[in-house]
Amino acid sequence: MEGNAESLDPIIYRRLYPKRTVIPISGHSQVIHAVASFRSHPELHRLRCYGLIDCDDHSDEEVRLQVTNGIYVLPVSEVENLLLLPVVFYAIARSLDFSREEARAKTQAVSKLVLESARNDIERFSIDYARRRIDRAMKSIGLSATDPASLASEFERAVKSIDIQGIVNRARVHLDDRLKAGDLYGVLRLYDNKGLLAEAAQQLNHNKKGLEEYIGRLLASRSGRLLRLILRQILPKVPNE
Repeated sequence: MEGNAESLDPIIYRRLYPKRTVIPISGHSQVIHAVASFRSHPELHRLRCYGLIDCDDHSDEEVRLQVTNGIYVLPVSEVENLLLLPVVFYAIARSLDFSREEARAKTQAVSKLVLESARNDIERFSIDYARRRIDRAMKSIGLSATDPASLASEFERAVKSIDIQGIVNRARVHLDDRLKAGDLYGVLRLYDNKGLLAEAAQQLNHNKKGLEEYIGRLLASRSGRLLRLILRQILPKVPNE
């Protein structure tokens, strides 16, 4: 799975995929490479290996392609965004003994916070989106020339084919369309901002670290049954064989 040992990712995944050994690996490309390497040598083991990565900027087509390679993709940009989904945040608020009215009000406040933050942060988001796309495009360049001059020419053509301004514009429009539609789920699929969870935690009288630790305890307890059920409906269905 994408993440590191100190992140929120293993806290959630180890509780939601109890039949799986969860191993944090930093970076989605490292996860993809590790899974591909492991699955390419079935003669050396009897284990099945799968990967779980953040959505980032993956298109629906890319998500489907990843699944054929044993890689599953979150329905949101990053794991922190799972907790910002209204149904999840409301369940957490209720588990902290807030009344239904209080939990609804806090959930609405967090949803408004997400939309406003994304609206104010659209330029930064567009550049980061473009940076990831450019990095991915550069890594996928296939060079076949057999002499230095041809190799340089081939590389220059490949680089020039990357429409940076077009990528930035598409990212901006993509997020802006979802903001105009008030599509919170669509925004959380695209928009990444780890600072949002810290602000959301304040609604529950916690700081970010305190809320993450509470989530870990809740998911491990009997009282966390509802939250586990909700998250299992949202997270990718990774085979358990």
